Amino acid sequence: MWRKYGPDGSPVETQGPEGPAYSATHVIIMYVADPLGAAFTTSDKAFTRIPDTLNGMNLVAVAAHVTTVSSSGLVTCQVHNVTTGQNMLSTALTIDANEKDSSTAATAAVIDTSQDHVATADELRIDVSAAGTGAKGLMVELQFQAP
Repeated sequence: MWRKYGPDGSPVETQGPEGPAYSATHVIIMYVADPLGAAFTTSDKAFTRIPDTLNGMNLVAVAAHVTTVSSSGLVTCQVHNVTTGQNMLSTALTIDANEKDSSTAATAAVIDTSQDHVATADELRIDVSAAGTGAKGLMVELQFQAP
């Protein structure tokens, strides 16, 4: 018997020879721009490699945050799987002007469920397509779960 505790502290139990089959969420946070540095631009990008512990998992949630808000214009970014050559979002991730977080965005990001899966050694890239005005410290959170 395996016992794994979820984010709310409640136990999640499974059993089997392959080990735990719980649906834990695995999070990668990518820093696209220095939180204390100059305002970022559309040429800023961040890269990460998918470890073997995420092999076969799906992207299930995305979020973005800035340390200094854009005084005008959206911050917009895309999650691109360089290995497959495909964008993972059908609607880009945005942060509205004068907001710090994508959780309050007028338009929510949408994950493309035909492009949400990852494999060991996939290279993911965050592309900034709009940087707003004066925004600093962009970070993007990617959440993965087993299908």
